[in-house]
Amino acid sequence: MGPFFVNSVLALALALPTYISREVYNEKNIWFMFVLWLSISIAMHAIPSNQDARNVFEQAKVHAKKGNILAIVSFPIVICIFVFNLLRVVWSDALYAYGLCVGVSGILAAKFFL
Repeated sequence: MGPFFVNSVLALALALPTYISREVYNEKNIWFMFVLWLSISIAMHAIPSNQDARNVFEQAKVHAKKGNILAIVSFPIVICIFVFNLLRVVWSDALYAYGLCVGVSGILAAKFFL
């Protein structure tokens, strides 16, 4: 699950200042497009693979028997990963990336910076 969190935070960290500079200074130059493309590209690779989900599922089964609450909570997350990977044929990873880099950064920028 590490790449999901790291890639999502990194993509948001790149997209947020870019979004703010576009809104405040109305900048639309080549660097703006490059950083936005880079942040969306990083976010598109945030979702774990099916093999990663299988590994989490196997470990969760072992630890859930011991009463680990995080292991029990991970079962719905694994199902979401499988569904998300199934929906990649309709560009669900691109929708996630766009929503994170444009939608979430826009909301955060409007709420805290603009």
